[in-house]
Amino acid sequence: MIPLLNTAIELTWLFLPGIAANLAPVFATHFWPARSRPIWESGLGKNKTWRGILAGLGAAILVGAAQFTVADLPQVLLISLIPATTAQAAIGLALALGAAALFGDAVESYIKRRRGKEAGHSWLPWDQIDFAISMVVVVMFVTPLSPIKIIIAIALLGVGSYIASSVGVVLGLKRTL
Repeated sequence: MIPLLNTAIELTWLFLPGIAANLAPVFATHFWPARSRPIWESGLGKNKTWRGILAGLGAAILVGAAQFTVADLPQVLLISLIPATTAQAAIGLALALGAAALFGDAVESYIKRRRGKEAGHSWLPWDQIDFAISMVVVVMFVTPLSPIKIIIAIALLGVGSYIASSVGVVLGLKRTL
């Protein structure tokens, strides 16, 4: 059980900038009223906005900078799958993960629209794993992940996304899962 827990912690730490990017647009909707114009309403729906992109990328950069700040701590060295050699590399990877998470979500929204699903309506499991799949693709350019780690990452991020969405619905931050 401990190796699985260690793997889950390693993967969560690795993907944390993208997780932040995926969560940030929900909070930005409530706390940042500007830039709420949809990017491409007919293709992505009314919920994909410039505000969400800016908030997501900003959150990813902040998390990447924070990760780099603590990168040399012994506890972090134990869980880090990618050594942060420079601040630019750490923030660059964080930005790439954030962009990948947002891109994966946008691609899923585009496919959802083509399938006749309305913006904001749940589409399980794709609503939960879209960002995870795109982040895994980005990470594979930086460090190899075994097939089992890829499966664990997508499952872990998908379950985490479902839980976060459920909490968001209960708190009134989101309308649907």
